[in-house]
Amino acid sequence: MKILFVGFESESYSLCRLAKRLESDGHKILLMQGDQWHFLSGQTGLQEYFDDHGFERWVNFEAAYERLYKEDWAVDWPYLRQFERDYCESKNLEQLILSDAVMRQYHHFRRPHFTPTSDEQVYYFAELLLKWIKRTVEEFDPDLIFNYRRNYFVKNAVAQMALAEGIPIRSLIGSRIGDYHHLVMNFGLGTDDRIRSYLQTTDPSDGAGEAIDVIEQFETTAGGLYDARSQKRVHGQADLVNPREVLVDWARQVKRAGKNVAFREKRKYRFGRGNYFNNYLPLTLVNYTQRAFNKLRYHYTDPFHRSVPDTPFLYFPLHTLPESSTLTLSTEYFERDLVRFVAKDLPAGYTLAVKENPNMVGVRPFSYYDDLTELPNVELIDPNVPSKELLRRSEGVCGISGTALLEGTFLGTPAHAFGSPEFLDVLHSHGFDAFEEFVETCRAGNYERPSSVVNYVQYVLDNGRELDLTAVRNDVDSPAFERGIDTIYKLLQADDVL
Repeated sequence: MKILFVGFESESYSLCRLAKRLESDGHKILLMQGDQWHFLSGQTGLQEYFDDHGFERWVNFEAAYERLYKEDWAVDWPYLRQFERDYCESKNLEQLILSDAVMRQYHHFRRPHFTPTSDEQVYYFAELLLKWIKRTVEEFDPDLIFNYRRNYFVKNAVAQMALAEGIPIRSLIGSRIGDYHHLVMNFGLGTDDRIRSYLQTTDPSDGAGEAIDVIEQFETTAGGLYDARSQKRVHGQADLVNPREVLVDWARQVKRAGKNVAFREKRKYRFGRGNYFNNYLPLTLVNYTQRAFNKLRYHYTDPFHRSVPDTPFLYFPLHTLPESSTLTLSTEYFERDLVRFVAKDLPAGYTLAVKENPNMVGVRPFSYYDDLTELPNVELIDPNVPSKELLRRSEGVCGISGTALLEGTFLGTPAHAFGSPEFLDVLHSHGFDAFEEFVETCRAGNYERPSSVVNYVQYVLDNGRELDLTAVRNDVDSPAFERGIDTIYKLLQADDVL
């Protein structure tokens, strides 16, 4: 079988090792490296790692990237329009570009990267990447496409092609239930057909004791479904920000950025400014300084409420941006606009409790909060307020595609998604058209947890495996790295696609 791997950054160390195991079983593997950092910087060591492990079948888009710096370029709009018609199943071209945190930056606040000389050059870069992707897929003609996670442009474009052409795809995704990960056939864009069938045909009382235990444990403990980085930052803390730590961290980041500029080997395409899509020192320093200032401002002039609203309310948790939960699992990229939409549709006397994500304190400018507080029925909630308390006391929870939606459903709180998370089918509703019905359910107060939740959890427990994917991606020398590769190999072997 010919299997196309699609990797990003450090994921490809483990993909290389996984490829070697599958090659020993007689499969033919090609790895598409979907980022530019490994050839813009000499510090990743990816080429050397591949050489050391005898892995040769991989490609990158370095040649396409270098064409950005030619003088005689023009966007091939007919090609882009044709690609959009032929392959864009769930995202159009602009939405594909927005799924990348670097190609577009106006929809999030992580901005230390270069920007191209014009918006048209972004489309030219997209054209170059899409031509490389299409040529690679067509020449290799894979029987299967495999990836972990869903970041960013290259993976999303490959997935759109696979779904349009009917090429089998398996994506390893986190279930958001502990450390369980499982394979899906649809890139995790909404509920996988196999899971949907299981939800519809399985009696939730049949062999689901383990799932019921998981749900009951969540109901009776203080933590979330899994130990997200944002949750770790607030557990047991009275204050999210320590001024001394902020200043020390700022100094450390400035020092590191200076050392990288002075000593790190890197490719430069423009005199004095490196390249279009890598960090530029002046912008990086400004960004670090702004974040440090915003964190200190938050500490001394906290704009948030540290208690649950005393009126009936809907809960709207903000996401970490950018992340695949918003960039891939949705075509809604502007949470501020969604807050306005929800606020205007609330019943009289209701409040929308908008809780900031701990990871975004310092990253989002205070003008963002000022805009939200202008809405009379919106109340900003401090990141230290436990999400589970808000879920228990709210009339309902809504958002793009975050884990709080699944957690609310576990607790019997109606949940509404504006995106397409992998657990979409167990939620009360999704999309703009169904929002009015969702609000009516919240107001009626007679919602009960659907039985499909038990089935969903049992499916994950039966078909997933516990896996430290962070170690698999980032910690090559750890025992968890080796165990993780073995676990992923076994998941693929157990799947009926091989």
